[in-house]
Amino acid sequence: MTLQSASYPLAWTTDPPTVPGYYWVSWKVGWNFADEIVRVRFRRRNCRDTDELIVAPVGTEAQYNLDIAQMWAGPIPEPQHAEAGP
Repeated sequence: MTLQSASYPLAWTTDPPTVPGYYWVSWKVGWNFADEIVRVRFRRRNCRDTDELIVAPVGTEAQYNLDIAQMWAGPIPEPQHAEAGP
């Protein structure tokens, strides 16, 4: 799936997500921008704090604050694993 091939209208925004889900994100990697799918979810920092939204690139254990990304599009359906061929 690419942003352009989505079956519903998506638009880039600089407003970070307010609800958990999967999103397209555009962020700076070195000197370039990269577009990829990420999962936004809640994380509790400690037992006294309220939950906060964080972003995790799909397929990694990395976790970042939402301010790492410059542009967002979504939410989108959860990405599915491709079927193995014959």
